[in-house]
Amino acid sequence: VCALEWNRHEKEILSAQGYGQNQLSLWAYPSMTKIADLTGHTARVLHLSQVN
Repeated sequence: VCALEWNRHEKEILSAQGYGQNQLSLWAYPSMTKIADLTGHTARVLHLSQVN
């Protein structure tokens, strides 16, 4: 895991996995059920940012 971002409005966590598929994964909190994998990056995602 390269980065985590908390979405307090939707109670979700976004994680950046890095090597492998370079995907982002969206997780429901508190169940930690995976909602989606977002693929398409050609390199690993190292940073996440959120605008409120």
